[in-house]
Amino acid sequence: MHVVVEFLEARPEHVAVVRAALLMLARQSVEGRHCRQLDVAADPLEATGFLVYRLYDDEAAYRAHTETPEHRAMGHTLAPWLASRRVLAYELISDSGQA
Repeated sequence: MHVVVEFLEARPEHVAVVRAALLMLARQSVEGRHCRQLDVAADPLEATGFLVYRLYDDEAAYRAHTETPEHRAMGHTLAPWLASRRVLAYELISDSGQA
C-alpha cells in the first residue's frame, strides 16, 4: 500500500474555506476508483493547520489519482488559500496493527 501524507497551513483568513474544501475532497476521493482512504485532521492547537492522510493500492494508483481533473482542480483551488503545503509519501508496512 502507498501512503501519502500532506501537511497544510491555511492562510488565517481562509481557514474555514480550506476546511470545507478538504472535507469535500475527502468525500469525493473515496468515491473514486484510486483512493482507498482519505482522512482529514485539524490541528487542535493551531487553527490554520491540517493533515491529510491518503491510502492507495500502490504508487501507480496515486499517480493516476493525481491526474484526474477533480484532483487537479482542487489543487488549483486550494493553492491561493494556503500559506504552505508539504507532501510526503511512504510504503505501508503494517496494516491495522498487523506487521
